[in-house]
Amino acid sequence: MDPDSTNWPRTRSLLLLRCFGILFLVATVACTTSTSAYLPTTGPAPEPAPETTVASAPAAEGLIGADDLSYEGSFTVPDESSGTEDSLAYGGYGLAFNPANNSLFITGHDWHQLTAEISIPPLVPGSDPASLNRAVFVKKPQDAADGKLKDISTPADPEYARVGGYLVDGDSLIVSAFDYYDASGEQSRSHLITDTALGPSSELQAISPDISARWLGGPMAHIPQQWQAAFGGDPYIGGLGGVSIASNSSVGPAAATFSPEAFSNTKPASLVLGYPLASPLDVPERQSDLWNLTSTVTGIVFPERSNSVLFFGTQGVGDYCYGTGEECNDPINSSKGTHAYPYRYQVWAYDAADLAQVAAGEKAPESLMPYDYWELKLPMTASSFQLTGAAYDAGNNRIFIAQEFAEGTNPVVHVYNVLN
Repeated sequence: MDPDSTNWPRTRSLLLLRCFGILFLVATVACTTSTSAYLPTTGPAPEPAPETTVASAPAAEGLIGADDLSYEGSFTVPDESSGTEDSLAYGGYGLAFNPANNSLFITGHDWHQLTAEISIPPLVPGSDPASLNRAVFVKKPQDAADGKLKDISTPADPEYARVGGYLVDGDSLIVSAFDYYDASGEQSRSHLITDTALGPSSELQAISPDISARWLGGPMAHIPQQWQAAFGGDPYIGGLGGVSIASNSSVGPAAATFSPEAFSNTKPASLVLGYPLASPLDVPERQSDLWNLTSTVTGIVFPERSNSVLFFGTQGVGDYCYGTGEECNDPINSSKGTHAYPYRYQVWAYDAADLAQVAAGEKAPESLMPYDYWELKLPMTASSFQLTGAAYDAGNNRIFIAQEFAEGTNPVVHVYNVLN
């Protein structure tokens, strides 16, 4: 199919939304307890992980609300011909901030799943992409996974493997991945490590024997230093929720903490938030401002000097409906699938102290509720309601948010200051 065809966004949506239809076929085999959805269903029981001492949470520093995110400005991404390997059209996923270059890592065109590094030009507030400064490539799109993304499952699956997120730690670049059409629950690996120069990478691997790899292969963030002891010393947090095949995904935001030792299998990732189909964040097939089967999460941020873990994504807040766009009175998406028009960009905010209680074994991951959630007001409209990523600049306490199709088929990046 020609990627420049006006039917391509609609076709891609159809592919994604059609996946939800599998829910009706597999819901009857959903887990019967609140934890079995992310435990292995076959094979021998894993060896118990070494005991980890979890410290108490630090003193409260305040919870972030909608009024604490202040819009600073926006910029456009490099504009290359759609469909070429240098194009960021139909892309923008997996945003990550690189402090060494004051730049962002970002996934290019959906067809190619290549990784680019782009500059951050001077920000301009505005609702017209033509008025914004344009980023340039620090590194043009290339394969950060060295061809290993297909090894997400056994047998290898090159068709549905997608980059889920990036995280920069010094000279290292952590890459997560997920299978967006994992109807049979075969994804077994989720992470690899390369360097910020996009040199050779490690093998794609699992970072926990107990947690479904698909629950882990999403956006990532750093855990602030003052919070790491409360999570057993883990410096990273990440997870995936709100993707197709609800019986094989978290029906709500998901997050696990992990460390570099997870890549050597000496300290597996630890689930601190997640909702199996038997215990969803909200009833998935009905109208909800909180969560339903139209909800997606594509970014996670754990701001410094706060008690908040923020998840960024999209929420359908109208009447829930499964059918075509015409049948469901949805003027945005004509495809057959899940609908809840109108849609909005949304933030789900969780108290880090609650997640720390899960890490300490005092609460279950599916028992948590966000302390708040709200619509994220972006300065411009787009032909879809989808955020493709969020990244955090700890040095300047600001958040980068990528908005899909805000400049034709290109994403636009918006920047918000955290006023805490």
